[in-house]
Amino acid sequence: MKFNEKEIFEIKKLVALLEVPMKFLIDESDNSIDLDFKSINSKIFIQSIIRKKENNQYSFYGNDSNNVNFSFSEITFENLCLEIDQYIKNIKRDNPIIFDKKTNIEEISKNFYQPFYEAIIIEHLGFKESSGMIYRKSIEFLVKDFLKSHLPETYIDFILTKTIGAIVKEFYSINTNELITTNKDKHKEIFEKLEYLKYLFKIISNTFNIGNDFSHYERRLLDFSSSDMKKNIFKIIDFIDLQLEEEKIANQKKMLNKSFDSEPLIEKNVNRK
Repeated sequence: MKFNEKEIFEIKKLVALLEVPMKFLIDESDNSIDLDFKSINSKIFIQSIIRKKENNQYSFYGNDSNNVNFSFSEITFENLCLEIDQYIKNIKRDNPIIFDKKTNIEEISKNFYQPFYEAIIIEHLGFKESSGMIYRKSIEFLVKDFLKSHLPETYIDFILTKTIGAIVKEFYSINTNELITTNKDKHKEIFEKLEYLKYLFKIISNTFNIGNDFSHYERRLLDFSSSDMKKNIFKIIDFIDLQLEEEKIANQKKMLNKSFDSEPLIEKNVNRK
């Protein structure tokens, strides 16, 4: 028996409120709902199935977070929701690192991970259009915070008041499908840094443009999905994280060199008997 729209909405809302990225799939071949969890690193996979019966009773079965099979049959919709609630809470309890947040990213962009995680959750629930817009919001936090921490203070107002697209256009032009660093005289103090970051800005620009497309009445970039945005954002996270880590290591080396330099040189006593 098919689930009605209200039942589907209630189950999706329950999953969303618990903030665990569960894959929500309606299998029309047997009128069931697959409610599955796969960790970001794909090492953990937990699967469950929900079915509606002719007498408006429901069954819910699968494996739990400890890989133990469970089964509930002939239960009401209210009890079904209670069981789903406990099932997801157990997954959340037993998998505390569902989302691997990088310390370097959290330090420079405190507002990035929450909308990014929310976008992942609603994408798993099938809300592709909405997740694309929220991915766009999250990348704006990350990119602007990264630039604020890496460009001189004179650029802060520009970063805060301009869109990502406008920032890219200020620093780069497009030539044969590549970004070319421009305005060398205007941005001479950061020109080398912009030249180094142009490949990062290329993927930032692509991701932001896909996100913008989701906010328009008529989409034009139909070859790209919210999943493409998510993959790109993970790449951007990795690049920025490595950049920040390299800078930390470089600073540590400078401190050590300074400490070494302050040490008096111990000369060999050639007259020692």
